[in-house]
Amino acid sequence: MFRCRDIYLKIERIPGYSPLASDDAEKSALRRDCMFNHGHEDGTIPDAEVALSRLDAIVYREYFDPAYTVPNLTKLIDTDINEPAFDRRIPGAVIYTEPGERLFIHVLNADDQPHSLHVHGLIYGIDSDGSWPFGVHHLSHDGRRSDTICPGKTWTYVFDVTAETIGAWPFHDHHMNIGENVNRGLFGGIIVRDSSLPEADYEVPFFLHRLAGPSRAALFDSGPMTAGNVFPFPFAAEGTYEYHCNFHPMTGRVRVTAAGAASAAVSIQDSPPRFQPDDVTIRAGGTVTWTHAVRNRTRSLIPAREASSR
Repeated sequence: MFRCRDIYLKIERIPGYSPLASDDAEKSALRRDCMFNHGHEDGTIPDAEVALSRLDAIVYREYFDPAYTVPNLTKLIDTDINEPAFDRRIPGAVIYTEPGERLFIHVLNADDQPHSLHVHGLIYGIDSDGSWPFGVHHLSHDGRRSDTICPGKTWTYVFDVTAETIGAWPFHDHHMNIGENVNRGLFGGIIVRDSSLPEADYEVPFFLHRLAGPSRAALFDSGPMTAGNVFPFPFAAEGTYEYHCNFHPMTGRVRVTAAGAASAAVSIQDSPPRFQPDDVTIRAGGTVTWTHAVRNRTRSLIPAREASSR
């Protein structure tokens, strides 16, 4: 027999979120680079770089009541002195359970786009599969689907937790734009504890994730370049800009800092395909000029994203 348990998750946005400064109230504990990397020699990350990393994130946030009025304020990592407040953290929820529980996870979509919930590792039926286009509930007469929770709608997913499911399992959105929504923070974890073992002294959920905003227009695009072609581009704002060739496996980086040079020159090389140098530093308003030095090859330069911060 399973013990039934209700869990309430609400899909919500976090506007203007930055992984470098998730909560401005904790500014003294954030905006730091303990490795003192290039451009951060004083151990801090400048405001201009923080601004480049901001995006509208989206999370699953846990509540204790079916009206979604009482949020779970418990920290994800109790010993983390830098963890942001409950409404400014990614991921938004980590769920703990143990064998013998049947989880009824009620998901309310408060975003303006369809989403779903897809869980790894647990036991469930087709009506609780949030993987588009497979999560169809044949008994749903009102047009709702487990793989498409429309804005303002809900779906209840049912998962059984057994001894075979002990471990740590991810959950995430699995509607149409899976990567884009997960990159913005729509993921979390379910941890199935073995009740027969002693409790750990420290329990730390650990996620490897690169936060990224939705796709935007490229900051620059050289178009096809052949031998002898030159492509200059001025960079107006401080930050770190990654780019790649649209035709060949070669990448580069432009760092824009107050202490950078007025200009930089990059040669497009072959055998192996590469930008030489592949990492340059200029000041805001400075120009990088790429020169195609390869015969019988065509290149096209575009950013990996519009801008990114490390």
